[in-house]
Amino acid sequence: MADGAKTSSLERMLGVLGLFSEEHASCTPERAAEALDTSRSTTYRYFKILADAGLVVLQARGSYVLGPAIIEFDRLIRRHDPLIEISRPVMQDLVRRTGAETLLARLYRGKVVCIHREFSPPGFEVTYERGRPMSLFRTATARVILANLSPRRLRRLFDANRSELRGAGLGDTWAIFKNNMRSIQESGHCTLRDGVDKGFSGIAAPVFGSVREVEASLCLVLRSEALRREADPRLPALVKRGARMISAAAADPGDIR
Repeated sequence: MADGAKTSSLERMLGVLGLFSEEHASCTPERAAEALDTSRSTTYRYFKILADAGLVVLQARGSYVLGPAIIEFDRLIRRHDPLIEISRPVMQDLVRRTGAETLLARLYRGKVVCIHREFSPPGFEVTYERGRPMSLFRTATARVILANLSPRRLRRLFDANRSELRGAGLGDTWAIFKNNMRSIQESGHCTLRDGVDKGFSGIAAPVFGSVREVEASLCLVLRSEALRREADPRLPALVKRGARMISAAAADPGDIR
């Protein structure tokens, strides 16, 4: 078999995992075969390989759910992901200084996903929990990443998501959208009131990886009434400082100081 065929087969098998979502917590080989445009016999083989690896588990009536290997991998990520390890003390310091919840989110396949949280104050019921993907357009956490993408990538995202961008208030023309992104980039942070969760606001700053490309964002989450009441320029400054510390450590591990 040619290398290209092997790659295609592997990609399709991994594509099975991409069919699981909040809306579809289980999946049958029949649905996967239709979604991936593969034969049923091939799809059943994919599920057997994934089940043998513990990535999926067979349930009643021939449906599968995600398996225990996912939980094992998640524990390893929580304990040993370099970005989380670098960010944890910075985030804990932000919590001590502000008393607000702090999130770390990472860019992932055209979405932003929360990978770590520090401190959830009583009564904080935000939907941006760890592991939940979010649109690139509707949270401070995501927008500050979006604003630091390359112009070419921004243009592709604009062309592919005009309706959602308009709905998010980011502009209905390329010029307006580009200016909005430039404004966020130049300020070094994004503040968004009542973004995903009404009554809660976020202040986020970009985190850059070892190749100086935006990789993640650091976000302070607090009640909107507190943000309006305090209107404290200290808060964006603290978040930007924390993001710079994480970026420096990502470029040169051990450089947090």
